[in-house]
Amino acid sequence: MPQIVIDNQSLAQQLNNIARRENKSVEEIISNLLKRYQSTDQQDDNQFDPDELVRRVQLAAYERAREYWKKVGDEDRLALTDKELDEQFWLFDPNGVPRLKSEMDRVTIPDDSLYRLGEALDRAGFRSGRSDIASRSREILHDEFADYLLDRMNGQENDA
Repeated sequence: MPQIVIDNQSLAQQLNNIARRENKSVEEIISNLLKRYQSTDQQDDNQFDPDELVRRVQLAAYERAREYWKKVGDEDRLALTDKELDEQFWLFDPNGVPRLKSEMDRVTIPDDSLYRLGEALDRAGFRSGRSDIASRSREILHDEFADYLLDRMNGQENDA
């Protein structure tokens, strides 16, 4: 494969700084930039790629997590690459702290959260009075979508 040489020292330094800050190689940075251009081309063609949207959300979450870890001085977690975070990242807890899958047993959802309120309203049979456009939406979100997301997070893609 041909070697690419960047004669512009300022541009080369910027790429190296971005790569160091993002814990990625220069090649990954360039590849991500190319993907952004390609996704812009796809948007221009009115095409929608849900996998690209999911990836953008993941990368935004990783960036938010890195900002937190930098602020608190957690160098070990700050050094995790995107690929490592794909395997290890879980969620942001109710206090906004990024958590890894290894901490799943240490995070509890507060009783006064919106999630718990939604559960209580559902058990009570509360209905807003608005029409239910998607009659199976609750069932799908409760039974199928949660399993789908868990499979995706664990690297098992089953679109059947």
